[in-house]
Amino acid sequence: MKKLFLCFLILPFIFSYNSCTKDKTPVPVDCIQTDTINTYTKSVKQIFDDNCAVSGCHDAVTAFNGVRLDTYENSVNAVKTQLTFFCSIENTCTPFMPYLGDKLEDSLITKIKLWKANCYAQ
Repeated sequence: MKKLFLCFLILPFIFSYNSCTKDKTPVPVDCIQTDTINTYTKSVKQIFDDNCAVSGCHDAVTAFNGVRLDTYENSVNAVKTQLTFFCSIENTCTPFMPYLGDKLEDSLITKIKLWKANCYAQ
């Protein structure tokens, strides 16, 4: 009788423990694309093509400092891995970019930052 009583006493704890371990809270998404206008194709590619991925700078041939900005994949990689990417284009650290021209307009820098914040939308 005591064994049966102990079984009935312990069983609810076992079931409640198992039910708690199966509750899975969804992992929060790190980044949600919210901007359909400021994408690589619609805005950032043109900025890089006009100012960065030109002959002798960050194209497939030269890749100055190992940075290539001639494709979507290369651009994402550069922005993610180059610690000085944004301070270089803002001219707050060296090398100043674009190297052979005037500082990028603040509106263009903002588009690149928004593209990054928008999960590198293609």
